[in-house]
Amino acid sequence: FVVSPLSASLALSMAMNGADGDTYNQIADAMSLGDYSLDEINNYNKKLIDGLGKLDKQAKLTVANSVWLNEGFYPLETFNQQMIKYYAATSEVLDFSSANAVNTINNWVSNETNGLIPQLYEYLIDGTQFVLADAFYFKCPWYKKFDVKNTKVGKFYAFDGTVQDVEFMTTKNVPYQYYSEDNKFRIFSLYLGKNKAFSMDFVETAYDVTIEECVELLDNGKLGEAYNKAYKRKGTFTIPKLNIDVNEVLDDALIAMGVKYADSNNRHKTIHKSKGLEFHTV
Repeated sequence: FVVSPLSASLALSMAMNGADGDTYNQIADAMSLGDYSLDEINNYNKKLIDGLGKLDKQAKLTVANSVWLNEGFYPLETFNQQMIKYYAATSEVLDFSSANAVNTINNWVSNETNGLIPQLYEYLIDGTQFVLADAFYFKCPWYKKFDVKNTKVGKFYAFDGTVQDVEFMTTKNVPYQYYSEDNKFRIFSLYLGKNKAFSMDFVETAYDVTIEECVELLDNGKLGEAYNKAYKRKGTFTIPKLNIDVNEVLDDALIAMGVKYADSNNRHKTIHKSKGLEFHTV
């Protein structure tokens, strides 16, 4: 399962600008932002959007936001100003009853993700008046490239117990940190870009540790504690070649985190009475 926490955070932050009362507080609490004002949240997000793409010249990183309105529906002008000022969001009015509306939104997403996500929506739910879209695109070469000569076929043991032969990429002298004294897992950090501004982290469990046990080990802030330790050891890192493609509606996850607006009739400052918000992240 894969989700971009930055994309989800930005989309929810945009929604906070159009929410009030319980809805606003639920989103803020779910993202642990209850101690910050909306101005502080917006200013911090603007710094992220403006600064992330400048961290490494080898990295192509874009954060794009957009607001799509059904004909005849108009949010408060203060909301429009906040979307432009803090999130550089484009805004467009469409006829949501037309198939062209879905095509227009999908084309925008496809353009902003360099064609990697050609279709976000098959259709818009009846009664939809307002769509907030956030697209995050990142491409960057490895700081230390995998040598193709080290790519070999090996056994991959899947979560469901099946075993298959796949190609494994291997690189040596990768820094890692054991978290537990009994060596239940180790975290490898593979840097990207010229100046190591970005990294992709992998958790490798011991042979006798299941996925469920690993999740429990990483719970309650333990993963953060592991990251705070210095990566003083180095080892050989092997990973199968892979493509990851996930299409997930996050409503259930948000409800589990206390954001009950997804199935409520809360009154919002900008979207008036809503029977629910379907939340996607790109």
